[in-house]
Amino acid sequence: MRIAVANWPINSAGGITTWLKNFIGGARTLGHEVDHLMLSPQKRMKISRFEEHHNAQQGTTMKGEHVSYADGPGRAIQRLNGYDLVFFGHPGPHPTKANTGEKWEKYWLDIYAGVTARKVVSFHDQNWEKTNAWFAEARGMVDYVVAGQKTFQGPAERWADGTAPVDWYFHPMAEEEPPPMIPLEDRVRAGLLATQWISNKGHKKLVRQLDRVRVPLDMYGRGITYYYIRRDEPLWDAHVRDYFRDGEDADALDRETHPHAYYAHRPYEEIIEALRRARFAIDLSTNGTTNYTHWEPLWYGTPGFISEYTAGLSTNTIPVELVETFDPEDFGKALNGFVPSEKKVIEARKFVADRCRPSRVVGKILERSMA
Repeated sequence: MRIAVANWPINSAGGITTWLKNFIGGARTLGHEVDHLMLSPQKRMKISRFEEHHNAQQGTTMKGEHVSYADGPGRAIQRLNGYDLVFFGHPGPHPTKANTGEKWEKYWLDIYAGVTARKVVSFHDQNWEKTNAWFAEARGMVDYVVAGQKTFQGPAERWADGTAPVDWYFHPMAEEEPPPMIPLEDRVRAGLLATQWISNKGHKKLVRQLDRVRVPLDMYGRGITYYYIRRDEPLWDAHVRDYFRDGEDADALDRETHPHAYYAHRPYEEIIEALRRARFAIDLSTNGTTNYTHWEPLWYGTPGFISEYTAGLSTNTIPVELVETFDPEDFGKALNGFVPSEKKVIEARKFVADRCRPSRVVGKILERSMA
């Protein structure tokens, strides 16, 4: 099957990009021909056909081909109709100044209407009615809707409003098989934190307790919250070696008083190796969802921490007996005395492998998409 993964210009695309990259990998493993196309009203866009690039602000981005609809939707429609299935990465472009108020404002809807190939859209927006209400204008124009997390199923169903079936899927992993697990006794002492640094991820609560967290934390990722923390939180400078800001000068700090380290974005392979060797991984969010940053550590055989609140909700998709939990009011209580369980790690790794193997996830999606 020939598949086009078609992206609209959107903001905050980190999680969506990871989902789509892994979807493409799973589809190619199954023998399908897949192209990534970036649709936009700009005449030109920096996007490489040949290699992924790394950006300190955004992390790794996808390679692909830019298809402009600045002069009308015709070229994009013609290109997309050359595929058996078009998998839209999001319901539509975000309504920013760059995408609205011009002749091309509604060309994205013309593209939906003109594409006669099978159309599927992946949904990753829990609050679309507030932030992207114009998505409703594309309602009824697709054949199938994929919710990228269980918590997105309700919002996706409200968007589809009965015009197309909606199912949620586990997040496909980046590899078809996890690499061999590093024995727990060979791990480093540090835990790992690797998420976007945005307001709902809980970083400030952690930083305000760093004087009570004795287990070293290696921290990755970046976002506006990092800058606020660096500016406003005195415990950051008191306990963290900030390699992003200070470079090699951070090595001069005493590791007894500054046990924690911050690296911002690093190459994907480096972060994965750090994840495989970490004593544990933690996602600080307490918004009730379990996502890629919860499942990925378990895939690599690393114990994972989720909040007590998230663990108790119906939207939690990982059995609580396979993870560790923390109280965001007292991180030290959970982390300082943590002793990993090999039995739990092996069971959690199997749970995720059985559900998040990319060919398995993508195979189910394609079967439903073409039904």
